[in-house]
Parts: sequence; C-alpha cells; structure tokens
Amino acid sequence: MADHYFAVTGSGTGTGADADNPQTYSTANFNASRSIVLSGETVYFLDGDYNTVPDFRYFNSVTFKSLNVGGAKIYQVKNSGESFSGCLLWPPADTTYTFEGLKFENLQPWIQTGSSGMGVNLYRCAFYNTTDLLSGNRGIIRQDGSASNINKIYDCTFNYISAEGNTFVTNCQSNLDFQRNSFNFDLSNHTSSVVKATGFSNSSTLKNCIISANSSTYVNSSNLEFSNTAENCCINNMGALNDQGGGTGDGTNNKFADPQFVDSANGDLRLRPSSPCINAGTAS
Repeated sequence: MADHYFAVTGSGTGTGADADNPQTYSTANFNASRSIVLSGETVYFLDGDYNTVPDFRYFNSVTFKSLNVGGAKIYQVKNSGESFSGCLLWPPADTTYTFEGLKFENLQPWIQTGSSGMGVNLYRCAFYNTTDLLSGNRGIIRQDGSASNINKIYDCTFNYISAEGNTFVTNCQSNLDFQRNSFNFDLSNHTSSVVKATGFSNSSTLKNCIISANSSTYVNSSNLEFSNTAENCCINNMGALNDQGGGTGDGTNNKFADPQFVDSANGDLRLRPSSPCINAGTAS
C-alpha cells in the first residue's frame, strides 16, 4: 500500500510518500494523485488551511483524512449573502469514499450515490460557514441518488448560518445513517423565507443526534416528520410535526428541548453542563 500526504503550499517539498515528505497541495498535484492512490489507501492532509475546492472524484475506494483530527481545514472565503461552494463527493460505481477528521469551511458537501455500490462515509468531520450563505436550496449537506449502499455520517457537526431566501437547511434523498451528529441551524438572517430539512425522515438510522434551530419562526410547519423514527435524539424548533406530541409519534427516548450549545453563534457546538442532552444517548 502507498498512502499519499499533502501539506499546504510552501510547507511540502517532498513526493508525498510519508508525513515527513509531504507533497505541496495544488489542484494539479491533487488531481494527479488519482492515478497513484489505489483502493484501500489513504490521502492525508497535514495540519493547515487549504484554500481550495478539491475535486474528490478519485477512481478507487479511498479515505481522505486529516493527519490530526480537525487539524486540516479546507475552505473558501465568502461574504454575507453569497452562495456555498459545492464540494463534489461523487464516487464511481462500486466505490466508497471515506472522509475523516477534516474541517470544511464555507463548503457544501454534495454526495452523489446514484449507481450500484456507490457510497460516502463522513466520520468526525466539521461542516460550517462563517457568514450567512445561500445554498441553492440544498442546505449545508446535499445527497442525491438512491443506490443501495448506506452512507454513514457519524460524529460530525453541521453548523449552518442560513441566508434569507433559503428554503432548505438539508436536502438529502435516501440511505443515510446518521449517528452521534450535531446539527445547528441559525435562522437569524431570515425575514420571510421558511426552511425544510429533508433526509432525516427517510434515513435508515437517526440515533444519538442533536438537530436544532435557533428559532421555529422560519421553520416550515409542514417540515417532514422525523422525530417518530428517531432514537435518543435531541430535537428543537424543527417544525410542528417534530414537536413533542405534534406528529404521529415521539420516537424512542427523544428529548424535545434546547440542547444548550456553548456558543453556537461562533461555531462551538459543545454542550453546557446543564444540557438535557448529556447522558441521554444510547451505546447500543
């Protein structure tokens, strides 16, 4: 096996063969590595800020990983009211991509799994924006396609500052396994448009997740019901059908309360000591 290592521009002068000899990241170098990295191997990003929109369409089942969890940030600079840059996570047929420990700033993950055997796994990644952004009515995560593979999204955070005019905060179709994730939707910039969250209601698993908006005013009252199939989740301000007693059922051991993030406005989704979510999950 031959993993590949990238470093930010100016700090990598090697061939990428190991962490001591990383290759300088550039679009050309990244694209060239597609023919080098084989199935089962890993593309590592050393700590640093990568101002880019990578095209992750490799030919094989590859893991893209921050050498240290949260140490590598892939980002774009955006101004208020601009649109997300889409980050294409499009594996070919019979291929799975795994992303682990990376931070994505002002980048919207777009998972495309429409053919047989296609899959994308997100582990311990953080997705967030630094100002209110439009999403093309796709939200902070988009997933298209109904391939049979289950896309696993575990231990991730999604902190979305939504811009007026958005109508979705997530827009996913099917075959998603959500476990131990935190979603925070900041709707402070909305004045009239209301949003929906799609993907939770048709997920294969929705367990040990926090799904919260800072206000119910601009959440569509007919937002698709997902609380009835959720398990050990904390759900807050996600539409009348997802209020306690508001839909066809309250699911299994769910909390319907403010999760009490430390400082969601500045991206800190840790929980305060008084949070009702602490010790409310299940290990099963």
